[in-house]
Amino acid sequence: MRPGTDATENGLRHLLNEWDPIGVADHVQDEYDCMLAPLLQRLRGDADQGAIGGFLRHELEDHFGLDPLGLRPDAMAARVIDWWATVGKAGGTSCVQPLLSRPLTVCPGVPTADAQRARIEPLLPDRTPKRAADGATSGR
Repeated sequence: MRPGTDATENGLRHLLNEWDPIGVADHVQDEYDCMLAPLLQRLRGDADQGAIGGFLRHELEDHFGLDPLGLRPDAMAARVIDWWATVGKAGGTSCVQPLLSRPLTVCPGVPTADAQRARIEPLLPDRTPKRAADGATSGR
């Protein structure tokens, strides 16, 4: 387990260790850390249960060399999604809220100075409505 990990990573690590598809979590706490970043990226991108289950199935087969049939990756995906719904979004795993209208909020209740905004705004995803060829706007 690497030092300095945040509460979200630790929570997800705990879930993966409870699942423990290869049966080593009692001895090796960081065995599934290779799945932390990809899972968190998917969760932060609003992946659904099917996408999480597909990722877990792929990891079981291709990375760990296991048959996923008895390991129930879809049931684990449901647990991960439920956990994320209560901890991930509510717990503020990412303080940056992608809102391009003023005031920009980096963490809830903490407004940013213009200098901070100038550094943060280019990193945020583009949420500008796109114009179709006929002039109508469409959201993403």
